Amino acid sequence: MLQSSEIFEQIKKACDFSTAIELGKQDLVLAKLKNALKIVEDFHLHGGAGTIVCQANCYVIDSLLTSIFNSFQKRRNKLHTEASKKFCVLALGGYGRCEMSPSSDVDIMLLFSRAVSKQLKASIVDMFLYPLWNLGLKIGHVSLTSTEAIDNAFKDPIFLNAIFDVRFLCGSQSLYSRFSSKFKLRLFMHKRTHFEHLMRLKRDRHEKFGWTPYLQEPNIKNGIGGLRDFHTMRWKTKMNFGGDIRELAKRKIISSTEYLQVMRAFEFLLRVRNHLHYISTFPTDTVDAEYQPKLADFFCRECNVSERIELFMRKLYFAFRTVDFVSKSARKRMRLKLPDDVRNNMRNIGSRFSRNKKIHFDEFSVWRGEVSAHSSTVFKRRPEMLMDIFRKCQDFDGAPSESLELLIRDNLYLADDSWRNSPKVYLSFLDILKNKGKVFSALEVMHYWGVLGAFLPEFNDITCMVQQEYYHRYTADVHTLNSIAILDKIFCAGADDGVYWRYHKALMSLAEPEIIYLMLLLHDIGKGDGIKSHAQVSADTASYILNRWNLPQSEIDAVVFAVKNHLEMARFWQRNDVDDDDAIRRFARLVGNETNLKYLYILTFCDANATNDTFWNSYKQSLHEMLYTNTLQCLSDENGESFEIMHKRSSMIVAEILESDKIVGLENVLTKHLELLPQNYIFSHGKADVIRHVKLVDEFLKNQILGIDVPAIEWGDHPRRSISSLCVVSRDRSGLFLNLVGILTLMGFDILGSKILTRTDGITIDTFFLASADGGIAKNPQLREYFKKYVSMYQKGSLSVENEVEKIWAKTSQKAKGDIIKSVKVFRRSKNIVVEILAFDCRGILFKIAKKIRERGYEIVFARVNTEHSFGRNTFYIRKPKP
Repeated sequence: MLQSSEIFEQIKKACDFSTAIELGKQDLVLAKLKNALKIVEDFHLHGGAGTIVCQANCYVIDSLLTSIFNSFQKRRNKLHTEASKKFCVLALGGYGRCEMSPSSDVDIMLLFSRAVSKQLKASIVDMFLYPLWNLGLKIGHVSLTSTEAIDNAFKDPIFLNAIFDVRFLCGSQSLYSRFSSKFKLRLFMHKRTHFEHLMRLKRDRHEKFGWTPYLQEPNIKNGIGGLRDFHTMRWKTKMNFGGDIRELAKRKIISSTEYLQVMRAFEFLLRVRNHLHYISTFPTDTVDAEYQPKLADFFCRECNVSERIELFMRKLYFAFRTVDFVSKSARKRMRLKLPDDVRNNMRNIGSRFSRNKKIHFDEFSVWRGEVSAHSSTVFKRRPEMLMDIFRKCQDFDGAPSESLELLIRDNLYLADDSWRNSPKVYLSFLDILKNKGKVFSALEVMHYWGVLGAFLPEFNDITCMVQQEYYHRYTADVHTLNSIAILDKIFCAGADDGVYWRYHKALMSLAEPEIIYLMLLLHDIGKGDGIKSHAQVSADTASYILNRWNLPQSEIDAVVFAVKNHLEMARFWQRNDVDDDDAIRRFARLVGNETNLKYLYILTFCDANATNDTFWNSYKQSLHEMLYTNTLQCLSDENGESFEIMHKRSSMIVAEILESDKIVGLENVLTKHLELLPQNYIFSHGKADVIRHVKLVDEFLKNQILGIDVPAIEWGDHPRRSISSLCVVSRDRSGLFLNLVGILTLMGFDILGSKILTRTDGITIDTFFLASADGGIAKNPQLREYFKKYVSMYQKGSLSVENEVEKIWAKTSQKAKGDIIKSVKVFRRSKNIVVEILAFDCRGILFKIAKKIRERGYEIVFARVNTEHSFGRNTFYIRKPKP
């Protein structure tokens, strides 16, 4: 590998642009430019430092611009020669600070004295810019006098930042010196104002990226902890002390360890950005999923192929975390106060309730929502307060002040084995988890400042750990804390909080509801050993941790059960008919009792809603609720609830339905409807669904009497979850489900799930849960009319659904990467054969599967479709049709 000095020697030889420029041989100039940049790229590919690669790119462009300027001086007459003393070429922004990545813009400023005429200025601008444009370079440029440049800079903070890193290239050195002196003086006079602008720009960037660096596709430049945050820290340092980041270490504002950590993080981010630019087909700073495998292969080639992406993303997140942490610590130690509008609008970690009265407690005080220490030695004298201070923050609805945050960080070395094994410490932590509705804010602050990982070393194993599961948006540690935030919300829910109120009622019926905080904290703690089988590893780890904290065995058993089985409830309703009595009995045997059922009911909801904003929807909620309700009923039956009580409950539900205005005149239809369906139908469907079914059955039967053989159809929308439902009531006929699926496929709907009910009189109720092609509600009225039309055409035989779907399939199936069908499982359960298929989600796949089942001589009596991103997990109950 070339050394830094050698790479610049090679580039220097390659950058002999002068002769070619003087002869006007643009092709030769371009060839030399490409050759020089190829030398830089090869240096990068052989492990060259990110800073050196950026400096080398700048050196190439510097040589090109200097050669153009020298040619200008030689070829022009005396007037132009004099003009060259009245302007200079300056590098701005990333080019100015020698941090130019391969696809970065070349930002320059042509600085003129006031004596230059407009005509001559235009001539000079053309002379510089046209050769650069002809070479295909992306040029960002301004042409200004010193006064114009300085005035514009203090009107536009982004332009001011660009000038902040200005670098002289060629031209009048004296003009540049005068400009630089004026700029520095003006900046010194407006130092505080520009600092506030920097903080507003930073707040806006952080808000845009959701206040977290832990995104699946982070932005290397503008994301939280990205390169721009590092630049902001450097600009603040330069304004205050006139030096670079090293000056912060010299002045003990950051420790030497923090300095080395942040510089290593900066170097890594630069290398990643450079490689991203080399492999991408267009300029980008987003580390999107398409490029992650290539980046991982380059930066983590020493480890197993299957682990590279996870390891690379973890390194990237740690770099973001380091830059974010050190930059915030430095700002606080410099005692630079945020402007009020930034403080009010930014997302603060921790919970703050502002009180005008200052309250003193135990060597601390709280005022206006912030807790401060009276003495800088409090933690050295009383190490247990490193934990207990977070419980105090909960009690007083406050968060650590900036000075207390730094004090916690600086005393973190006290958190050794004896500290974490101290009963005072772990009992204080358990008290934090018992403060219902206030746990997330405390744990979030603890995690950010390193206390959570110091107390619970196992949590460090999942910190910044990317989860290579397609539905996870956050790293494992952030996901865990988010799940705890959901539980906080459930504890605080009221009757007007919709679905959260249902979980609140189940939660508060438990003898020890706060134990679920422990379950959530530890439910993914074993993922550090790998995603596969992590539930069992997490359960084993949880047992070890809870024994370390001397919890009663009954509580340990409860937590271990929930952690071990935290995936089982969602898996069950994804793959089973939750109306089937045998299925419900099997799940009841798994949970064992009502308490365990409620643990899993709440735990599953919190876990799922903490993955990403769109993972949970009303369809999944209905399946989850049905499994919970039916299993609760089953457990009650096994515990001695009599048939009379069941009948009484059923009668109460029917009475509530009959009270609805929507059922008036349909009382007899309802009675008959319930007689023709399984007994648990009334318990597993909401009142709204029952009313909907009865109205559609009545409509269908009336049409039959009139000789109109068309299905009864009703659409429903669920705006909060961005899905629609479609209910079709018809006479059971061979291939009905297959062709309904085919018609929905033709219309471009994404089928998220389906449910088939068949009454004993042969009337079927097919329900589909759908999203439109763009992923939203399928509410286009024209599409809904077309569906009705297509169903009618199919029944009359004028539409060959199969032929039309085959045309779509021929196109979409080509998009699958590898085999379309990933796995197939077939097994018998009770009266039915169960088929589970994991397949790439391409248009027409559900139709193809349903068609194959029909061709084999089976009918589908139950179908469950769960589609997430690029894959669909499809479960079918099939059986031979009755003769």
